[in-house]
Amino acid sequence: MSKNLYIAAPETDSGKSLIVLGLMDLLSRNVKRAGIFRPIVNIDDGEKDHDIDLVARRYNLPFKHEIMYGMTSGEALNLIQAGDADAVFAEILTKYKQLEAQCDFVLCEGTDFRGSLKPFEFDFNARLANNLGAPVLAVVNGNGKTVEEVSDSIYITKQLLSREKCTFMGMVVNRVKKTDINPIQSILNKYI
Repeated sequence: MSKNLYIAAPETDSGKSLIVLGLMDLLSRNVKRAGIFRPIVNIDDGEKDHDIDLVARRYNLPFKHEIMYGMTSGEALNLIQAGDADAVFAEILTKYKQLEAQCDFVLCEGTDFRGSLKPFEFDFNARLANNLGAPVLAVVNGNGKTVEEVSDSIYITKQLLSREKCTFMGMVVNRVKKTDINPIQSILNKYI
């Protein structure tokens, strides 16, 4: 049984944070020492990541804020621009291992698709999940999309995860119109 799970979304505003909160609620009742980890956060020095801070306060996590994320988006961008993307993975893995050593289970919340790293992010999340040995739960944003657009997002997301040879745990399609639930459920059953 895995001791971690990676929540990843292929685009912004998927509702991934709500899924993270729900899973942390479940974990808090069933796991003695659960932790939250974000590989890259969009903060400046001295700031706290909103999602980490919310989960840490709600579930009274005993970890320092700095150990619950790998690096800032600025630090990652600097390394990527210097041609050292491997250093991004190495530093994030080092920080993750520090947190993992103190936990029975680590819930990883993927990146947010904001700022300069957007083109890099979903592949990055998939590669990182593999490096962490974490199965992936994908979250697809259905807000403002037709059933066909959601279907395309489901298919592409599944293909990208398959290409990266990720251990696929499942998929959540979030924020869909009530009238689209049944057709989207049928699509999920077909692809999943």
